[in-house]
Amino acid sequence: MMGRSFNIGDAIRYGWEIVKNNIAFFIIMLLIVYGLSITISFVARHVGMLGIIVTLAGLVVQFLMAIGMVKIVLGFIDNRKPALGELFDGLPLVINYFIANIIFVVVCAMGFICLIVPGIYLMCRLIFWQFFVVDRNLGPVEALQASWEATRGIALNVFLFGMVLWLLNLVGLICLGVGLLVTIPISMVAVAYVYRTLLAQMAQDGSLESA
Repeated sequence: MMGRSFNIGDAIRYGWEIVKNNIAFFIIMLLIVYGLSITISFVARHVGMLGIIVTLAGLVVQFLMAIGMVKIVLGFIDNRKPALGELFDGLPLVINYFIANIIFVVVCAMGFICLIVPGIYLMCRLIFWQFFVVDRNLGPVEALQASWEATRGIALNVFLFGMVLWLLNLVGLICLGVGLLVTIPISMVAVAYVYRTLLAQMAQDGSLESA
């Protein structure tokens, strides 16, 4: 099997074009996501014993929105006009998403304990798990395995891609934080673009069916 490949510059440019042409949509989406997250956190701190229930409910909502954002950015890449309501229609995927997230965090944390570098490597190899859960409806372990296969041979490129996105969002933060309303969506679309690129390569060499 041939190794994977993607172009960082192409991903960033694609993200910019999509966000530029749909800027109002992405700003409203982020305001909804962060507005609800802040509201839930505030309420949980001020309702006494009910705070635990509110926190748990808020966790489900946050996972729903995370799933929804993946669906939305993939929709744009697939030349479909997503709706903001898609932020909340991923309930059947919440359990798989939650379990996969826990495994991802635990595995990467163990890697970071082992002198940091293994943790970075594991993050780079497993970073696309959420797309495989949402887009391919894979189970937690299968999604992580698929991400591992998708990033075979390109861990360094994925790391460099992550650093570019980090710098991009740092610029957004420096711009009074308002710039994040643009740089975060660009990053999200760019990551989805890379996922779609790698997915196509997996389909070509037959590894997608075995993922």
